[in-house]
Amino acid sequence: MFNPESKCIISRMTVRKTAKIVFFLLACAWASHSYGAQVRYIPPREYFHIVQNAIQKAKSCIHVCMYSFVLYPQHPDSLTFQMAEALIEARKRGVSVQVILDQNIHFADGVPERVWAVQGKNQYAYDYLKRNNVNVMFDSATTYMHAKCIVIDKETIVLGSSNWTQAAFHDNYEANVFIRSADMAQKILKGFQSIKTQPESEKVSVVYIPYAFMTNPRLMGRMITRNDQRAFDVYLYLIRESAVKNNANFRLDFHALAVQLGISHMSRTGYRRQIIKVLRKLKNNYKLIDFSKEYAKDYAIRLMDLEAPDQELKPETNRMPMQYWTFGWNRELGFAGKVFYLIDQHHSLLSAKGNWCLSGESLKNLYHCSKWFIHKGVTELKRANLLEVQYGELPKNPTSSRKPNVYYSNLLYDPKALHHRFSKLKKKHGKEKYQRAKQWAALVYEDSNIDAVEKFIRLEDKYSLVRIQKAAKIIKDKNPDNPKRNLGYFYRTIERIDLDP
Repeated sequence: MFNPESKCIISRMTVRKTAKIVFFLLACAWASHSYGAQVRYIPPREYFHIVQNAIQKAKSCIHVCMYSFVLYPQHPDSLTFQMAEALIEARKRGVSVQVILDQNIHFADGVPERVWAVQGKNQYAYDYLKRNNVNVMFDSATTYMHAKCIVIDKETIVLGSSNWTQAAFHDNYEANVFIRSADMAQKILKGFQSIKTQPESEKVSVVYIPYAFMTNPRLMGRMITRNDQRAFDVYLYLIRESAVKNNANFRLDFHALAVQLGISHMSRTGYRRQIIKVLRKLKNNYKLIDFSKEYAKDYAIRLMDLEAPDQELKPETNRMPMQYWTFGWNRELGFAGKVFYLIDQHHSLLSAKGNWCLSGESLKNLYHCSKWFIHKGVTELKRANLLEVQYGELPKNPTSSRKPNVYYSNLLYDPKALHHRFSKLKKKHGKEKYQRAKQWAALVYEDSNIDAVEKFIRLEDKYSLVRIQKAAKIIKDKNPDNPKRNLGYFYRTIERIDLDP
């Protein structure tokens, strides 16, 4: 919510940004004098056309370092997509193209380094260029590669503040310069060579799930109807293995799958029997895979191609982060939570803003499941702090329709690391106070939000226990989808509640 204090912060940020732009332009002017370069300023709305034209005229090589390169598959005519296509066309006509994109760790306070999650903001651009045989790399995830620079034919340089995003091309006020200097280009390219890039073996960070699987009533819809969670889990795992091995045909490691399914404690014969049963179901009932077996060898798996019901939607419009498996969310979440997480990933990717909005009736018809199943999945993700929901306001007129909910995705995290932090909080404040705070947070589906739990502990220290219990009763009496059943309203209720009889 906007307030005068935030206005001051924004003003200070604006001053700092303006100072950086002035310093940047002065530095460029000094550099052009030192290197004898030709320099001209690029007005904000001319950046795209100047860079695209320079790429189209490239004769030998193009080097790009870009902090943010955002492509949305539902907007193939966007300027960002046109920039990607310019690079692809340059490669096709024999120009050497190298692109380095930034990726960042989601550094979480108190979370061990081994469980930091990569944000993957440039993942679709990386995948799109890779599929079109462009030499594209990520930098090391533990450092920021903040450059926005293009070097063409070892002489032409575009340097400045513009990322390759719709906002930078259409809305923002950016400062960029166009430079011709072989000496300066050589210095910049030498700097590019010092950027540490991610090893090839670590580059599979997301797995694309066929959208046709989700919308076909005989596939995911039938699994939901039959409560066939095991088939759902195994099929997604097989897609993951296909992505890791970069082949639709591969041999299945039964023990690795047993670990993912949480049945590795069984005997080898026992878990193999369970997995083979599911494989036969995926082959015969769902027609999703084929497999062959050889004596004393793991099964050879082949994923079947799915015909998309909507040819305008590519399979790549739906992705599952690798952390879904590495952090164990495929075992932590229930069936409804897993399905809605997959749905949320799809619609978040399609949305230019990252949040999305669709009515319960539309979700029911699109994914062939009940509204109850959708509600259960949403609630589970909210409790896991993987989803935020802005519920539509309750209509004043009972005959009026209610606006659909707006959904906001949260990043995956390691639940074991969160459990460790909760254990420390419990030890610090005592079992009883900790459990009360968890129960209050659970009333607004924030029991996995450690900041919310800790704040309830502080509120108990500040106000009386009776006061918070009275506020909790008010919150509990509201329907689960009431817009007021949220943390902010709960806090305000505690502060304003009247304890008089």
